[in-house]
Amino acid sequence: MCSMDNSRTLPWQIHHHRYELPDDETRFTLELEFVQCLANADYLHWLALNRYLEDPAFLAFLRYLHYWRQPKYARFLVYPQALAMLELLGRAEVRRELGRGQYKEFLREQQLLHWRFYFNNRQRRLVANPPEASKETLKAGGWTTVLNERPVQAEPEAEQLKLGFGNGEGRDVTEVKLVEGGMQNTRT
Repeated sequence: MCSMDNSRTLPWQIHHHRYELPDDETRFTLELEFVQCLANADYLHWLALNRYLEDPAFLAFLRYLHYWRQPKYARFLVYPQALAMLELLGRAEVRRELGRGQYKEFLREQQLLHWRFYFNNRQRRLVANPPEASKETLKAGGWTTVLNERPVQAEPEAEQLKLGFGNGEGRDVTEVKLVEGGMQNTRT
């Protein structure tokens, strides 16, 4: 008959020597990686399922990580939507909903929609409220490049992105068509 040895120590029960804090560079890297993980809806779902989002110490750590919203730290983020997720994790109702698979899928879809349409929406806002004049200005039909103080404007077309190059009168324009399987360049 097999007997169970209750005196066996499990790996997580071993108490090693006192934990030492990492140096500043290592700590910065660890916190940066963790904040970027918050951009992953599957990871947030996992945190909710394993009840990390109910732990007061973990919630305090999330509040501490809000310093990443400062521009001097945010510039290191590859996935800036992680900051939006960090803010959402501050809401109790979001933390509760993250345990549901449907909410995880909703977050994933919202991220994909943001990635797909953000540039176009931003472009429309810039056209409505243009920044100060500069050598390159964004216009409704595409990029308008100012050459010799005369603009080369691209015609607005749904399936094409036109980039202006040339003599300032729009005669020498390279057209980049977005086609299935890649881009196709043509000269007009």
